[in-house]
Amino acid sequence: MAVGTWYSVVTGAGSVPWAALLVAPAVYASCLLAAATALPLLGRSVRPGELRYV
Repeated sequence: MAVGTWYSVVTGAGSVPWAALLVAPAVYASCLLAAATALPLLGRSVRPGELRYV
């Protein structure tokens, strides 16, 4: 948010970039979605039957 406010002051926009407030929740949600989709696949791949010697 601080970088967005500084950038708007430098460019002359003069207003607070309210869309910058949505960046943090969007990144958090995408991290949660990535973890939620990766964990079931990880659980399947580390079963003892799946671990084979090469």
